[in-house]
Order: sequence, then structure tokens, then C-alpha cells
Amino acid sequence: LVLLVAAGLFVRSLHNLGRVDLGFQPDQVIGFSVAPKLNGYSAERTADFARQLTEKLGALPGVRSVAAATIATMEGSTASGSVTIEGQDPAAREDRSARQNLVSPSYFATLGIPLVAGREFAVTDDIRAPKVAIVNEAFARKYSPGASPLGKHLSFGPEDSGPPDIEIVGVVRNSKAAQVDEEEVPFAYQPYLQDSKIGELTFYLRTHSDPKAMAGTIRAAVQGLDRELPIYDLAALQTRIDDSLVTERVIVMLSGAFGVLAAVLAALGIYGVLSFAVAARRQEIGVRMALGADPAAVRSLILKEVVRFLVIGGAIGLPCAYALGRAVESILFGVKATDVGIFAVGTALMAVVALAAALPPAIRAARTDALDALRSE
Repeated sequence: LVLLVAAGLFVRSLHNLGRVDLGFQPDQVIGFSVAPKLNGYSAERTADFARQLTEKLGALPGVRSVAAATIATMEGSTASGSVTIEGQDPAAREDRSARQNLVSPSYFATLGIPLVAGREFAVTDDIRAPKVAIVNEAFARKYSPGASPLGKHLSFGPEDSGPPDIEIVGVVRNSKAAQVDEEEVPFAYQPYLQDSKIGELTFYLRTHSDPKAMAGTIRAAVQGLDRELPIYDLAALQTRIDDSLVTERVIVMLSGAFGVLAAVLAALGIYGVLSFAVAARRQEIGVRMALGADPAAVRSLILKEVVRFLVIGGAIGLPCAYALGRAVESILFGVKATDVGIFAVGTALMAVVALAAALPPAIRAARTDALDALRSE
């Protein structure tokens, strides 16, 4: 019962993870990463290479849009910093952090992250242009409650590093960035073209058909610009999301396997005990039937033993299952250790297993021939 309830908790948790609103549309998106800096590229050369590659990929048949970012989506990586907002008292909030990512124009359109207000980045938002940023809704709620953040300025780093000089030009919907089960947190995006230290980039292509079919074409496009530059992590975005849940899937498979194995062992134990009990009480059953007991009464006599097993097992197993649920609650998503439905299903499954195991001995007892039983020693 403990293992069945645990398996139910993990199955429900994985089911909830699969239904999470990611805030973007991973279908028909493929991504890959390159690290020009490791091949000796300067920041200026990297930016020029990224521009050429974006244009080349965008011209490929079947490609709808292309974008890039310095931190890959759903790879478990994050970057954050202390943020200062124009006109806000720094002492008003203890936690002034926000996550960051450097992205290209069309990044939000390519990943399918809706723009709530303002504009996306443009190719003119380069290192020579005024600094700009796009924030998510969680950022706007926390640092600009009750008012639009558009036009306000922010900065990252210590408070004494200078006045905020990054203008907020857009607001996008909250979306998952590192992993499926992360909470909604303030996020600020900046154009990677305004970064003087561009190194690694992850490109995303939204296609009209199966993105996996673009893998060979993508490799050829990169090699056409630099045959010495390797690409890695080439995969559909949905595949990356699925891979990020591999640990949860393994836990579900293991807990489910242990739960099924425990239920089978319990069934074998109940069957063995009751079969032995029926054989040992054969004369008693014969006497009962000789005195007028019908087969239904005999079956009920045996099945009452199973009910006793279930009551005792439930009295011990349910509190233990609750204790185990509390112990693993921190790694569950959207499910509590007190989920009554899961406990009820686990108990019902155990009852079905027990009754199924007890039915053959009970039927055998009901078919006992009274005369044969009385003659036997």
C-alpha cells in the first residue's frame, strides 16, 4: 500500500508537469548552439557571424523565423543579477533580483512568447544605440505595480554603479526559461547586439513542418560560413523539454515497478496463506456444509479473513504512506502528500489485488465435498 500510494503521487506529479503552461510554443522549433569565442572569435566578429547565419538560416526553405539567445531555453541554466529601477527606493524591497538573458530580434516571435505591450527588439538595437530591455509580466508586477513599466529605466549591478540607463521598451508574457517546474520570477531580456562580450549563442528556427528534418540543412549552413566551427545540442525544442523531465520519468517508472512488484508479492502471500488455511480447515468446512452451510456462506467465511488483512494493513500502511508522501513532497509538482484521491485509489487497488488473490481459495473451499472432508484425517 505504501509503494502504491508513492507511485500514485509521482504519476500525478509527472502528469501535472506535462500540463504546465510553458508560456511559449515549442512545436515546430529546433535549436542548436555554437561557441565562436572558443574558436578565437572576437565579440564584434561573433556578432557579424550571428547576423550572417541568421540571414542564411532565414532564407532556407521551410523556415518561418530565426532567433538567438546567449542562454538556451529549458537547459537548466540561468543568470540573474541585482536590479535597480528608476524612481524606486532601493530600500523599499529586500529582494531586488531578476533573471537575465541576451536575445536577438524576433526571439519572442520565434519561440511564440506573446508580446503584451511595447515592441520587440530591432536590428538597430546594437551597441551604438541606447540600451533597451524587455521585461516579463512578473517583473512589471513586482517593480512597477499598478503602472506600465514602459519608458522606465533600469540597471543591473550595485546601486552605486550609476543611474539606471536601460530603457524598458516592451513587456512579454511570463514563460518558463530553465525548467518546467520553475516559479514565475522577474525576467529582463536585453539585445545580445548590445553586449560587448558575446561568446556562446543558441539559435532557434521555427519551421513550417517537422523541425527534425532541418538538421542536415542547418549543419550545412553553419559549415558554409565556417567549416571549423562545431555545432552542438542540435535538437527540437520539444525534445529538450522532454529530456528535462527524464529524472521524473525514471522516478515514476521505478516507483511504479516497485508498487506493482509489491502488489504481486502481497497477492502471492495472501493466496498462499489462505490456500494453506483452507486445506487445514477442510474438516471444519465439511462439518459446516454437512450441517447446512451453503457455498456462499463458506466463501464469505474465507473472504472475511481478507477483510481482516486489509483493515490491519490499511491501519499500518496508510500512516506510513502519508509519512513517505511528506518526505518526498518537496520533489512533487502540483500534488500534496494529503491527496485523498491517490490514497483512495491505492487502497482500492490493494483491495482488488487482495480479493483477487483470495477468490480461488474461497471458491475451492465452497466446492468442498462434505463426505470426503469428514472421511479425511
